[in-house]
Amino acid sequence: MCKDQETQLRSVIEAYIARSQVAAAHICAANWSSKYSHRSDAGLRLQQHCFALSPYVSWHHPGIEVFVCSRGFGVRAREFIGKHEPVLFERPAVNLTGTMTQQPDWVAKYLDGGILGSQGVTEILEGLYPRTDKEVWHIANKQYRWLGKLGRKLGPAGCSLRDPVRKMASHAGRELEVAQLLGRISVNAHDDGVYLIECFVNHSCVPNCENRATRHVRLRTTRDVSVGEELTIPYMAHLTNLFGSQPQRQEAFENSWGTKCTCSRCTAEEGDKRSRRFEEKIIMIEMPLTNKIKVDALAAQVQRLLSGKMVPLDMPWKQDKAHLLIHEVLKVRLVRGSIPKGGNDLKVLGTALLQMHERQTDILGESSYLAPLRRTLEHLARVYMSSAGPLPSLAVAKLAIVQRIGDLCGDSSDTPES
Repeated sequence: MCKDQETQLRSVIEAYIARSQVAAAHICAANWSSKYSHRSDAGLRLQQHCFALSPYVSWHHPGIEVFVCSRGFGVRAREFIGKHEPVLFERPAVNLTGTMTQQPDWVAKYLDGGILGSQGVTEILEGLYPRTDKEVWHIANKQYRWLGKLGRKLGPAGCSLRDPVRKMASHAGRELEVAQLLGRISVNAHDDGVYLIECFVNHSCVPNCENRATRHVRLRTTRDVSVGEELTIPYMAHLTNLFGSQPQRQEAFENSWGTKCTCSRCTAEEGDKRSRRFEEKIIMIEMPLTNKIKVDALAAQVQRLLSGKMVPLDMPWKQDKAHLLIHEVLKVRLVRGSIPKGGNDLKVLGTALLQMHERQTDILGESSYLAPLRRTLEHLARVYMSSAGPLPSLAVAKLAIVQRIGDLCGDSSDTPES
């Protein structure tokens, strides 16, 4: 009986993909296999059939599948995947970006039917988040006047449409249609378009995967992934957000994706509180970095910050913020050649950066995001050896680990994967 249903579902999936509705095909297979445990293997076969037929996927790991989870849908491993292994190579299905959805002229053209293939875009994006009417409104609206009583009940969300866009859609009487299409684009799009499989990979503040390409999606693992483990990536590209306090990460995530992050790290740090005083101190030190005029004068302040004399570094996220600031100041000073000659100062800076790399690797895995930090460490090591002699043996061992990770992440490549 299950085999007959699997055969029938293959026909349904093929019909979806013939219309380029790849996401809808994966959802169809995931929903079917999630209802009964004995459908698990058939579900994996159906998912692999979706991958194989997709016109946008050039390569995929044979052990991954889209599955039903608490956040709607996700991607998980059905077999062990080692770190730095490729997971998914994909090109965009729709060459539209979130920036376009915020441009009144583009939206007006869409509403007038002037966007070539706009109806086809709506079909291709079928199945992407937001899916329900409630999710659509939650993503599309930050102000209440579109929603009336319903809006006041749901509260504001961050992925808001600009006022001119709201007004045009409202006057056209197509609020739900427009909100859903623009919401799907703004939430799921990269700089070069919308990817129909990668959009199922959920966010985590302790991810196990990342995209290692500037053009198209080249998803690779950053740590070992166990059987049954969900594949996750960091949605927040700025490390200042990812290494902030749990409340700051929650605020940044909700302002961009309309929901709160429920990853293991955020759950474990639920009782954390923000420190406005500490954040103000960080901002005061960061401000001169914008013009890079007084960077050398900041060295003493940064050292005081690192030592905890300026404000207590009593939470891991505060140490993370201090390390990020040290790195930014140090990068500029190295370029200028203004690092003081002498072993002790360089030891302090090098030790701080090595600790930073260890901490950030714990959170991000062996990540290409940390390539700038690894380059700074190597630069600092060269400065040390030219002025103070050979590196301490412990530093040599740790630097070798850093360099090995960099090689695996492709730090030395002149161009990213394409």
